[in-house]
Amino acid sequence: MCFVVTTEHVHLIVEADDKRALSGGMHSVTIRIARSINAALERAGRFWADRWHGRELDSRRDAGRALAEAVALGRALEAGKSRRFRPAAR
Repeated sequence: MCFVVTTEHVHLIVEADDKRALSGGMHSVTIRIARSINAALERAGRFWADRWHGRELDSRRDAGRALAEAVALGRALEAGKSRRFRPAAR
């Protein structure tokens, strides 16, 4: 799994054997993240918005491009150079 966390959303690149495995894995990940963040913020209730966007990466080329974009975004956030996103306070 590759991930980048911004102040507004999360980018995930994951691999699964089939759609059922992907769905189950994503369900588990979203629950764990929501519980962790709610605990850290000492709050309860819904964390995730209903909106999400998924895209199947059909080839090694697509996967390579997506990974390169995620790495570039992560580096830009870390360096404070991204105009679109700002890194979260540490």
